Amino acid sequence: ARIALSMLTIVVTSGGFLSLHDSLPKTLTPPWIAQFVQICLYFNIGAMVEVVMVSFGTLSAKWLAAQQSILNQQMTWLEALVANRNHLIRLFKEWDVDGSGTISRKEFRQGVEALRLVAPKT
Repeated sequence: ARIALSMLTIVVTSGGFLSLHDSLPKTLTPPWIAQFVQICLYFNIGAMVEVVMVSFGTLSAKWLAAQQSILNQQMTWLEALVANRNHLIRLFKEWDVDGSGTISRKEFRQGVEALRLVAPKT
């Protein structure tokens, strides 16, 4: 709404400047009223640029706050491992087919394939 109002103000000011410019006599230095209207036009353009920048900054700040909230809800790897340790121990015992107490690469690959996880390739 502010941007639309700024644009409308610029259109009205520039329209006033153009109509005033056409009706005033042509001189090397414009009359004070033409200078004043021209300054108003530049001021309104500057104000609109500022409004756009502030709006963009506000939207960016809101987006960053939302992303930070999402990130704060995520568990770290250590928290996830600790929270699911019993499940992991059970899975590793199932995957240790030969009962050696360790999981070979082959046993690990077969276990992960049995989970049928879908992960992004990148």
